[in-house]
Amino acid sequence: MAFLPKSDYRQEQTQRALLQVSLTFKVGDIVALIGSGATTYQTILTNATGSVVGALYPVGVLVGFSKQNGEVISQGQDPTNTPNQLTTTATNISTEKYYGVFLPITSEMEFVGDLDAVAGTTNYADQYGVYFDLTDCRTITEASVDLPTAVASDDQILSLGVNPLNTKQIFCKIIKNLYTRHYTG
Repeated sequence: MAFLPKSDYRQEQTQRALLQVSLTFKVGDIVALIGSGATTYQTILTNATGSVVGALYPVGVLVGFSKQNGEVISQGQDPTNTPNQLTTTATNISTEKYYGVFLPITSEMEFVGDLDAVAGTTNYADQYGVYFDLTDCRTITEASVDLPTAVASDDQILSLGVNPLNTKQIFCKIIKNLYTRHYTG
């Protein structure tokens, strides 16, 4: 499991973009947009940890895969994988051209996100209204919890409380993303 929308958002809201080379993408991954080589346009999806947690802002949550012509690859390349996943080759941008279908993140959307430890292992991590950091494209660092009065600049997740059915999951909003970032300067 990874990030799953808490509500049923319409399929028409999904978008798609070319997948970065040599990465394994899974349904539920947080994805960010990057450029290709010397290209400065942000047109390719990545789920690489440094890109998601670092300088680039998440743009959406991966919900599926398609070919260049739009044909849906419902199970990725290997239907035995759970969750559904697709591993791109070093030539995906130039030859195979597999796309990721993603649900754009907006400030009002709620998700169910996986923690790397049981909520409450770190003080306040099981509380409503605290902030967290992403460990990677599919996991929230439980120990990265910050109180609302001490938000670190790298926190991307606002907790809406622990999932009563699974104490390693929280209901959450993704608060630091491409659509909600603000400019300073």
